[in-house]
Amino acid sequence: MTIQACVQFTRPSGFCLNTQLQINHPGVTAIYGQSGAGKSTLLRILAGLERGHTTDKIRITVDGQIWHDHDRFLLPEKRAIGFVFQRQHLFPHLSVRDNLLFALKRQHRRSPISLENIIESFELGPLLNQKGALLSGGESQRAAIARVIINGPKIILMDEPLASLDYPAKQRILNCLNILKEEFQIPILYVSHQWDEITQIADEVQYIDAGVITHKGDIARMSTSFELGLYNGDSAAAVIYCSVVSHDSKYGLTQLEFEGNDLFVSQLNQSPGQTVRLRISATDTSIVSQRPKASSILNILETSVDDIFTEDMTTLVRLRCGSQNLLARITKKSSDSMAITKGQKMFAQIKTTSLMRQSHEP
Repeated sequence: MTIQACVQFTRPSGFCLNTQLQINHPGVTAIYGQSGAGKSTLLRILAGLERGHTTDKIRITVDGQIWHDHDRFLLPEKRAIGFVFQRQHLFPHLSVRDNLLFALKRQHRRSPISLENIIESFELGPLLNQKGALLSGGESQRAAIARVIINGPKIILMDEPLASLDYPAKQRILNCLNILKEEFQIPILYVSHQWDEITQIADEVQYIDAGVITHKGDIARMSTSFELGLYNGDSAAAVIYCSVVSHDSKYGLTQLEFEGNDLFVSQLNQSPGQTVRLRISATDTSIVSQRPKASSILNILETSVDDIFTEDMTTLVRLRCGSQNLLARITKKSSDSMAITKGQKMFAQIKTTSLMRQSHEP
């Protein structure tokens, strides 16, 4: 699916959205930025929920079909869009099963995903007889997302879908969404200002600031960019791609190849040769100037210092390994005592138990 949008839209408050958006892949595109940057407004315009005024200039085409321009406006219900809001929109008086069946009877098109697959992927089996009004926030949102998917949309728009959930509920839904994008290839536009969510779900990031998309790129590059300030706090994490080499059932490990190095993770289901995506937190990576002769850490990678950024009393080090990057967050004292400089050879140490598999096939 190819989406092209050119938007010049001004609110009475004076806020101006003046940007262009282009998406031409079936994965997850994250629209990321701070609160008030225009993320939700852009999503609502794409969905047809914001039409603008005669002075605004909006042109949206999807696979060559005009959704919105000066002379034409395709109604939201004709766009075959699934929209997931911050809060669930289930029918509270209906059971989860009846909510799903309601969407199934009103499909935009025949869904490539069966109702049974949706129920299994989103772990809804035990909830099918529960009324919508009696579900927890996380259960409601899982059911609401499943209902959107079974409706057979061409594209799914998600506006801060995890904003009101606690951490376990967020992780459960993120796992479900990763299964969804891997197996069924439905394009998703995912709006959030939470960087840790973005690094777990997105394939591409488009960064919006004051109504303008200023930067975009694949998640591997954007996750280690210092330019945009995406590295703040403990959410800093590098996204990397590896290929499966072999499995060691004796120790419950999978050997991966990463830029000519071996990486060991808890055993995966993927077959040798398949690509997997890992998210490695900067706080789970340490660095030493010489390769340890004996260490309990299995993953020790030779790297070079690509860039350094110090904030408060910590230093974030970007490490180059082949064509990909890692991040390591260390104390400023450690950085000063090691006299770290750009280009310096360093060995990155990553605990096997800290590695988090995200998805396969970038």
